[in-house]
Amino acid sequence: MDTAFAMCNKRAPGSGCGAREGYNRIHAILGMSNACIAVNPSDMNVALVALGAVVQLSGPKGARRIRIADFHRLRGATPQVDTILLPAELITSVDLPPPLFPRHARDIKVRDRGSYAFALVSVAAALGMSDGTMRQARIALGDVAYKPWRVPAAERMLAGQPLDDAPLA
Repeated sequence: MDTAFAMCNKRAPGSGCGAREGYNRIHAILGMSNACIAVNPSDMNVALVALGAVVQLSGPKGARRIRIADFHRLRGATPQVDTILLPAELITSVDLPPPLFPRHARDIKVRDRGSYAFALVSVAAALGMSDGTMRQARIALGDVAYKPWRVPAAERMLAGQPLDDAPLA
């Protein structure tokens, strides 16, 4: 969230979105709303989504488990609300499932400079391999939406394919 913008619906609901006009190279291109075009600033969230992490929550209504892919919400008309946390609810842990992708999980971050630069886009991919064939694929994009963005169509396209350049053509 850039404090240089006087109007920001995330900081001051109803004030407008000063980032919608002008220079907006590092703002959302997926899942944005008229109220906000900010992106999720976390690299770790993207990797956790690709790996299938689960967030454990505890609050006045008891405990619950939420897939991290469902934890962050889209902006909609209430950009000041980042997650699905209920009032007085706390994160007690973030759990990773048993490793389905022990050797074939990577993430990459594209940015202007090698260090201390906000990403233009990031991708976390995890491939479940067997005998040179992709049995399962999980792909999450970062820095393009308010939440890590899964790409189910690409995941389905890769499933059952050999690990070579053919599916990429």
